[in-house]
Amino acid sequence: MKLIDTIINNIPKVGIETFKNSEIKYVIDSRVLLDNLRDYEVDIPREFYDKYQNKFGNGVLQYMEKLTGVSMREFSGYNTYNWGGRIMHDFDYRTYETKDHTYYVAIQVHRGGDIRCNYTDFVLFKFDYVEQWFEVVEDISREKCGGVYEINNKHYYYDMSIFDEHIRVYCAETQEDFEIYAYDDKSFIAEIQEMAVC
Repeated sequence: MKLIDTIINNIPKVGIETFKNSEIKYVIDSRVLLDNLRDYEVDIPREFYDKYQNKFGNGVLQYMEKLTGVSMREFSGYNTYNWGGRIMHDFDYRTYETKDHTYYVAIQVHRGGDIRCNYTDFVLFKFDYVEQWFEVVEDISREKCGGVYEINNKHYYYDMSIFDEHIRVYCAETQEDFEIYAYDDKSFIAEIQEMAVC
């Protein structure tokens, strides 16, 4: 069974509505990112979900154990919160690379409140190799969640990463790349002007 729609629907709109229009442009919409990861989702057998849906891992981590041949204690764990990742709802995720370099990623999404709790169920993704996971997420983030801002007749293309707190900026006219910490339009303009690149 595919779980991605259930996970996306379980992300509360309350957290999304707290962002102002000028702030929401500078974070990655977790729903958009998940929606664009569909091609990599692993189909979980119904019996795993039915048996473990009320336990940690909701059948996803248990199926990941079967696919990898190792205990979930051997999975690596990460949280975008720890990197100040530019994402609307933080991801807590478990990964494992098999001997043939297949890379599994099980993600649960934070729904608000204390970062240590209140997560959705997990959803499982499969990639051909470790770097593919990073490449796909970065490509989706750049193509679906980035933008362009014009300041003094110069065009500043920007995008974010779930793995980093910076906003990456490219000026088309000067062909300069740099990073800033902006969180809304006002701070974006101020940081660009402070760098004297506009």
